[in-house]
Amino acid sequence: MDSLKSLVQVKMSPDRAADPTSLLHQLFAIPAAREQHLPQALGRVQQWINAAQAGPAMVFAAHYSDQPAVTDQWLAWIGQHWAALAPAERNLVLRAAGRTELLPPHAAAQYLTPLLLDHLLDSSADAPWHSAPRLWGALNEDQRAQLLAAERGRCRELAVQAAESPLPVLLGTLQRAGEDLESVLQLLRDAPEASAALNHFIDELLQAPVWQPDSADKAIAGIADPTAVWSTALSAAAEGRDSLHRAAHVIRALAEQHPDSVPETFVQDFAPLVHDCTDVDTAAVLGRAVQPMREQARAVSRTLTGEHNTTKEQKDRTSAFRKAAGIRR
Repeated sequence: MDSLKSLVQVKMSPDRAADPTSLLHQLFAIPAAREQHLPQALGRVQQWINAAQAGPAMVFAAHYSDQPAVTDQWLAWIGQHWAALAPAERNLVLRAAGRTELLPPHAAAQYLTPLLLDHLLDSSADAPWHSAPRLWGALNEDQRAQLLAAERGRCRELAVQAAESPLPVLLGTLQRAGEDLESVLQLLRDAPEASAALNHFIDELLQAPVWQPDSADKAIAGIADPTAVWSTALSAAAEGRDSLHRAAHVIRALAEQHPDSVPETFVQDFAPLVHDCTDVDTAAVLGRAVQPMREQARAVSRTLTGEHNTTKEQKDRTSAFRKAAGIRR
């Protein structure tokens, strides 16, 4: 094994490291040779670390990160010397995805697993994402949410993992989606908990300091079962003027996107909002909310009589509601 001897005979430097290792890479392309001699080669390469040549040692080990000879200690060293690896060499380390050494209590779980995730999240290429499903088992719930949110169509195989994910992972994914919300919704569409997660997400949008109507519209369009969102929106509408305006937007979107989902109790739940509003603008907002629901809009309108339509102010609000709802009398 002259190539193995050269590893200790040659004084290594970052430029010269390629000469002996290139011969070994050719040799280790043969499975039998790799299985027999890789442990010995790594033992000698380890001497480079002691000789302040950790970078070339990590580059060499990266080529074999999926091999048992690259032990937990080696994987941890790769993590500790991550900065020495170029992006292409970091892609090689993704071969380790799926190894049990990336799970606690192994040292690699602390030093390497988070870096592999960050490398995927920072990658603009599609190829590294082929390792994502194998890395999944080594990630905690927060990390899994980060991975799903950043998928952007690069690894649709992750839909399998998404479908098995609990509500906190799905909600965390939606919270991180940002401009990629539509892509995330496609990824999560087969998850049994997706509708529950979207309801929580819409509730957070309704309560957020800054209203994001586009995100609400996308979430509503992508929800399979909007039943809970109706209750969420009606509850939010009763929490104050700002919440009411946001909730009215959600109610209209629900009526447009899911017209067959309007709850039977909608009129009795919605009418008090119109009765209690105190200005013409809010009455018009509520009218626009029910404009797509002709039957329910007329039913609400019929409640605006008697004590709810006595004063001039009440009549002005009734008129504003009916005009916005498209009701002609």
